[in-house]
Amino acid sequence: MLKNKKGFTFTELLTAVLILGILTAIGIPLYTSAVDKTRFNTMLPYYRAIKNAEEHFFVDKGFYSADQEDLYISYSEEDFSCDFQTLQNGDTANVVKITHNKLPNVRLAGFFDNNLKFAGQLYCEAKNDNNRANKLCSKSLGGAELYNTSDGYTGFLLNEEMSAYVCSKSGGSWAESQTKCYEDVFKKCDALGLNAIINTNQCG
Repeated sequence: MLKNKKGFTFTELLTAVLILGILTAIGIPLYTSAVDKTRFNTMLPYYRAIKNAEEHFFVDKGFYSADQEDLYISYSEEDFSCDFQTLQNGDTANVVKITHNKLPNVRLAGFFDNNLKFAGQLYCEAKNDNNRANKLCSKSLGGAELYNTSDGYTGFLLNEEMSAYVCSKSGGSWAESQTKCYEDVFKKCDALGLNAIINTNQCG
C-alpha cells in the first residue's frame, strides 16, 4: 500500500525563508564590519614604518618630510596611499594620513612626536556622508568623535584600549600612565625615567 509523501507546507517554507532572511540581515553587517576592521588593521604596520622613518629623518634634518621619496620604508605599499601634512613648528600638522585602497572612505591618521598637542595620538577618520565608514571608526574601533576636517572627514580618537592594541600591533610600546605610544620600550622607559627590563616590554 502506497503512502502519500508529505512535503513542506507553504507556512513552513515561509518560516524558513523568514529565518534565513533574518540570519542574513544580521550576518552580513557583522561580516562587513569584521572585514573593514581587518583592512584598517593592515594599515598599522605601514603607519609605524612611516612614523619611524619620519622620526629618523627629523633627527637628521630638523624637520619632517612631506615627500615619501625622502624616506626609507622597507614595507610594501601597493595597497595603501598616503597624505603627508607637515609643519616645522609642530602645532597643527606633522601627521600622516593613510588610506587602504579597499577602504576608500576611511583614513588612519597618526601624529609624529614633534606635534606638541597630539604627539603619538592615532585617529580613525571617516567620510562624513558614509555610514559604513563612521560605524567602523565609532562602534567597531571605539573611537571618540573629536574634529572635522576641511575635506569632509570626521576624526575619531581611538580610545585607550584600542590605542594600546594599535600600538602593540604596529610594533610600539604603550605607556599606560601617559596613554601614549612610543617607538620602542627603551624610549618609553627613558621618557618615564625608568630602565628597560631586557627581553620584556616592561620598565623597572
